[in-house]
Amino acid sequence: MPRNQHQQREQNNFWKGDAADPDTGRDRARRWFPLPTVCCECEVAPATERHHLDGNPLNNTNNVLPVCRRCHMRLDGRLETMPHGPKPKPPKPCRECGKPWKPLNRGLCNACYLRWWRAQR
Repeated sequence: MPRNQHQQREQNNFWKGDAADPDTGRDRARRWFPLPTVCCECEVAPATERHHLDGNPLNNTNNVLPVCRRCHMRLDGRLETMPHGPKPKPPKPCRECGKPWKPLNRGLCNACYLRWWRAQR
């Protein structure tokens, strides 16, 4: 074997296989599986991550799915448990007509504000 070629995978004396650290498995997946241009799940967003189907990052053969961030979080179950921040407040009613409107301008909906603005000119 030429001197500049490294022994890869099982032929390497330092190969740990499944005894390796999970971060090592993720690094292997990054090296061995290049990302395609689109997500394999939604087929719209660009693929930015690799999802291990069985959750074990050490067995990378037929276990890696290139996905976008949103699909990865959905597949892992993290999207449903993620807090989505405070709920939006319901729109306040217009002080003239009482119709709920957001955003209010001087407490008026758009139609009432335009009527008020034209009367001011």
